[in-house]
Amino acid sequence: MHSSVTGYFVSSFQGALRRLRKLSRRPQPVAFPAEGNKFVGGDIAAATIVPEAAEQAPIKLLALGTCAVSTVLSEMQGDGLTIDHRLFDNYAHSVIPEVERQGYDALIISFTLRHIFGDATKQLVPNSYPINCIYWPRAVAEGREQEYLDTCAMLIEQQVDRLCAALGGQPIFFFAFIEPKHNYLGNLLPRYHLSNPAFFVQKLNESLERSIAKHAAAYFFDVNEIIALIGSARIQDDYVQQIAHASYLWDDYVDKDRLAPSAQPSQMYRFAEPLRELGKALGQRLRDDLAIVRHPLQIKAIIVDLDDTLWRGVAADDDRPDYEFTEGWPLGVAEALLIFKARGGLLAICSKNDGAVIEQRFEQIYHGRLRLDDFASMRINFERKSANIAGILADLNILEENALFIDDNPREAAEVQSAFPNLRIYCTDHYDWRRRILMSPDTQVAYITEEAALRTQSIQAKVQREQVREQKTPEEWLESLELVQDYVLVRDTGDQHFARAFELLNKTNQFNTTGKRWSQDEVENHFDAGGYLLCSFLRDRLVNNGLIGVVVVSANEIVQIVLSCRVFNLQSEYATGHMVCELILKDYPEVVGKIIDTGKNFTCHEYFTKLGFAQCNGAFVCRDVPEHPPYLKSQPLSISGRGGAPLKRLAS
Repeated sequence: MHSSVTGYFVSSFQGALRRLRKLSRRPQPVAFPAEGNKFVGGDIAAATIVPEAAEQAPIKLLALGTCAVSTVLSEMQGDGLTIDHRLFDNYAHSVIPEVERQGYDALIISFTLRHIFGDATKQLVPNSYPINCIYWPRAVAEGREQEYLDTCAMLIEQQVDRLCAALGGQPIFFFAFIEPKHNYLGNLLPRYHLSNPAFFVQKLNESLERSIAKHAAAYFFDVNEIIALIGSARIQDDYVQQIAHASYLWDDYVDKDRLAPSAQPSQMYRFAEPLRELGKALGQRLRDDLAIVRHPLQIKAIIVDLDDTLWRGVAADDDRPDYEFTEGWPLGVAEALLIFKARGGLLAICSKNDGAVIEQRFEQIYHGRLRLDDFASMRINFERKSANIAGILADLNILEENALFIDDNPREAAEVQSAFPNLRIYCTDHYDWRRRILMSPDTQVAYITEEAALRTQSIQAKVQREQVREQKTPEEWLESLELVQDYVLVRDTGDQHFARAFELLNKTNQFNTTGKRWSQDEVENHFDAGGYLLCSFLRDRLVNNGLIGVVVVSANEIVQIVLSCRVFNLQSEYATGHMVCELILKDYPEVVGKIIDTGKNFTCHEYFTKLGFAQCNGAFVCRDVPEHPPYLKSQPLSISGRGGAPLKRLAS
């Protein structure tokens, strides 16, 4: 490392150490900022400005698992979260209980590791004790670790498949197996080897996640991450129980008549309070994950200031060394922004600065680690920030409630807030910006689709199109774009395009003819009844926009149409209308559609009228195929197969 950078780190560390020594003289409370408060931070008057969140809606969950999970389930409840627990042994021969799923928002399934271990042992050692769940060290001694792992993984896959087949439709969260705290074979023995029980169970969790990823609406829920945050030493029971018990500490009063009384685990580890903390944290994580499944990427764009926001100090005036601008929290924020972008979010800059200076200084400060072309829209000038943000929202074609603005200046934040009361704003508490960007359910997705990588490029192309548009007639402009639209019919939740179509249905606001949000169950029922989704893919000479439109069709009814705001004004919706009407009118004498005013979908209120539909008894009716727009070429319809979904699954 460069000596000046080293000196910076040393002086920073020494200063922090001095402050810690002062703080250590008295107990210091530790607390995370409360996400739901309007003001977040220690100083209420100068704190982060965030619109107040509504009270958390009641959620009811059904959990299937043994008594091993009952302790933590009881601690998870409260604040509107209710969990009903049905006992379920997950041996290979166990019968899946008949459950009434109506009224539940999601299901929790917690496999018992000792049952998996017991069944795997019976397959490897046929004459063994029926429930031998401590065979693992013998497998290590006999060199059969890989064989044991493969057998356990096969059993896990079979269990996941049959449970999803029986209970699929609603979101299902599969709890991870609790991983041992240590390599109990020995401190100095290999960490990343199957002879290490912690690594062995970690590999089982990998198999569990892989098995889950094959099923729509099934999600891996990593309890180990939350346990680690609270403190595994005072929560897990592997200091007391066998590895396969993989549960939580509890007091056992069966041995109360021993000759020499022993301290109970609660006296040794004081687990009561950590278990309560764990329960609350798991409950909140489940709420968050369910919100992500239902409404992914509610924050579609993050708009950032530059000075003292994306770097330390003022870039145009400060003569500090370049590395000091970004070392520490600024690099953390920059990385968080790139992660948000990788999820499919959009980035924008709104800064009072000289654009030419910033264009030069940005590269000098970030050296390509973060680039200006990572940002879909930029307003770098000395105009009012509220006016610039209005322009950015127009570029991105999103509503103010779907954006987050980060600015270190409370005066600027207040000016923007007065113009956009529903815009979320982070101002102070800059050490917490990264965590909130990364961990808020509103900035997360359940899947990363192929379209996510195209989103920034698509918006940049849109801005270029608008610049060209100002110099041409509407007809010349559309013709110059060389627009081509493809269509795919989706009839199955396992289809390779389903994840993106489902995402678009559930997050589109502006061009959404009914505003309906769909559950996995509802879509599967729609497919079972013979319905389908007509998906549109648009490309032009500048960019491939990917899947940008979905039509939900049932018999002769257009149940719903949604269109991505990235392709407004390109005639895509009219080409889609032509295609879907042509498809329906082959089998029915008329096409029926409807518009439901949601308060946000004004953009599509006249859609059916412009297509040539007539109003009849509160609906729109069409008996002839609408004209195809002249400046867009439609490709023949394709029928998509299940195939391997082109997406990456994110663990919960």
